[in-house]
Amino acid sequence: MEPFSVCIIAKNEEKHIEKCLKALHPLHAEIILVDTGSTDRTKELALKYTEHIYDFTWVQDFSAARNFSAEKASNDWILVIDCDEYVTNFDPNAIRAIQKNPSTVVGLIEQQSLLGEADDQSMYIDSPARFYNKKFYHFTGTIHEQIVPYDGNISFSYMSTGVIVSHDGYFGSPEERYEKNMRNTNMLVDALKKEPDNPYLLFQLGQSYYAMQDYKTALSYYQKALTQPINYSSESGVVLAIGTINCLNELHRSEEALVFLDHYEELSQYADFVLLMGHVYTNMGNFLKAMTEYLKATTIPKFHKAGSNSFLPFYHIGNIYRALGDVNMAKMMYTKAIEYQPAKQALDELS
Repeated sequence: MEPFSVCIIAKNEEKHIEKCLKALHPLHAEIILVDTGSTDRTKELALKYTEHIYDFTWVQDFSAARNFSAEKASNDWILVIDCDEYVTNFDPNAIRAIQKNPSTVVGLIEQQSLLGEADDQSMYIDSPARFYNKKFYHFTGTIHEQIVPYDGNISFSYMSTGVIVSHDGYFGSPEERYEKNMRNTNMLVDALKKEPDNPYLLFQLGQSYYAMQDYKTALSYYQKALTQPINYSSESGVVLAIGTINCLNELHRSEEALVFLDHYEELSQYADFVLLMGHVYTNMGNFLKAMTEYLKATTIPKFHKAGSNSFLPFYHIGNIYRALGDVNMAKMMYTKAIEYQPAKQALDELS
């Protein structure tokens, strides 16, 4: 395995930085930390783990800070980690496989994000691009930045790094989550002024407003993104459809989600989509179709939200049987979803 550098940007991260850096120790990699203006003990704590700490004047541009950190690295291979991410798995063989193709492959990590609060939490699994060779790639975008080749004519692909991180940046009080989402939203709005038809920015704004439970505004941005050509076989196309359907369900406009049936084959590669179509049919009163979708969701291995192919569909089938007065079948379904607190509560109510 060729040597690589772990590059981190930070500002006022004393709450997370030690846990993050401790988890990096087994990787035996150079650690580059770029501080964008901390006023707390972030740099003091980081010094316990690395001497490569640099100051960078914040210019409202995450890519600028990312690229600065890569410039400071002594290695060409860069692994990007955030302060609120903690490496839980590392696969040298997967890293070696990527390093055989420095100009044509970018590495993905598995990001397991905790969402909500301590008494109401869920997990969302994503695969952001985070490993690349800086001779051929760099970051672009002021926020929700992306790795792109310097040579726009290069055709490249993604491979898994085998790196898994636990991410708790969106796990906390409503006030903390709202503050972070507002920061992101304001930066995205500024970026969209320069590129008003950029589907990626429109999608990310939809995500930000959805996280703040402003479903009407979120839907407006999702729908603007949908006016652009969409590849529904891609992960980004699936996530865009999922966000749109979530909003339609929240706004009691579920029947409008039926338009996605035109792309059902591509979208149903993820259990999340099929689960949501179960919700759509439930909201429309078509319980038979809903249960068909819920059962199908349990057979699909790929998902983003934990439980989409296991306890969540069984819980919702239990709700349908309960509504229909079939207590025995409801209990059976709730038992299959017993790890889910609402299912356990429903089972207790029926006992």
